[in-house]
Amino acid sequence: MKSNLTSTKLRSVPYCLAFLCAFTPSAIAGSYDDLSRWAEGNKASARQYLTDLSRAPGAHEVALAIKARDQHERDSTRTLIEIVQRHPELRYLPELGLDGDAFRRWAQQHPEAAARRGTIPKDAFAIAQDMRLYLPQLLKSSLAAQAIPRLSQYLNDPAVATAKREHQAALKADERRMMELFH
Repeated sequence: MKSNLTSTKLRSVPYCLAFLCAFTPSAIAGSYDDLSRWAEGNKASARQYLTDLSRAPGAHEVALAIKARDQHERDSTRTLIEIVQRHPELRYLPELGLDGDAFRRWAQQHPEAAARRGTIPKDAFAIAQDMRLYLPQLLKSSLAAQAIPRLSQYLNDPAVATAKREHQAALKADERRMMELFH
């Protein structure tokens, strides 16, 4: 009887492990799926912004494209904050939410971060690297070659100028939030 009970316990171990793995969020492989989805969403939004700009027949539509991009970036910032709160090790990966200048300021303010960055898993670094390389590639695309002149054409329009100013103000506010988040 004792060996039968032991045999039953051993057979149930894989089921228990499968159950535990299914409900252990960030300790198992794929723990950065949320970060990956966030990054892909940002890339898609950047492409959509350029598409909207390139197709805009006038200043009104350019202003709408800027406002849509602004809203996406606000939502994206909120999502990134949630992700970093779930994965505290990402606090030392500020390039996810900071541009180059802000990243340099952050690095100067946090000299201890270099050592701590070594503890960040490689898959999180790969996602950040992919994000960092994507925008320059996108800006060299034919889509950007169509969109940027369209934006430039309407920069002096009052609606576009207002949307651009509001967007810049939101970016500054988000930068402050990101500087506080990454520590």
